[in-house]
Amino acid sequence: ARRRRAGWQTPQLVDVDDHKVPPNETDQVQPIDRGMGRQIKVYLGQLLDEWLDDEDNLEKWESNTLMASDRRILLAHWFYKASMKALQGEAKRKYFEHAGALLTADGTDDDLLIKLEGAPAGYKVVIPHL
Repeated sequence: ARRRRAGWQTPQLVDVDDHKVPPNETDQVQPIDRGMGRQIKVYLGQLLDEWLDDEDNLEKWESNTLMASDRRILLAHWFYKASMKALQGEAKRKYFEHAGALLTADGTDDDLLIKLEGAPAGYKVVIPHL
């Protein structure tokens, strides 16, 4: 059984509203799933392809002589490069905008930030003001 630290309470006891996201739907609400994660995967694939263009690397890969530690180092190196590329310029802001994570607390300009996928060009979301 897991031991709980003294003074810690379960979420139900501290009035936490625990919302669940349906399986396979996190890309709708999380910036990483929404764009950056996919971009990193694309860039990782490109880096792998570039690395495999070298005949010696291709031989190591196909003959399975590349050590697991070497693969981990390569992947860590590629992941860093892919992450930096995915975060260039305005891309990082777009990931958050696309997931609706940059909406303002007071609702100012939220109608400009909300863009429904599949909505006709020029469609504007009307935000009710309470």
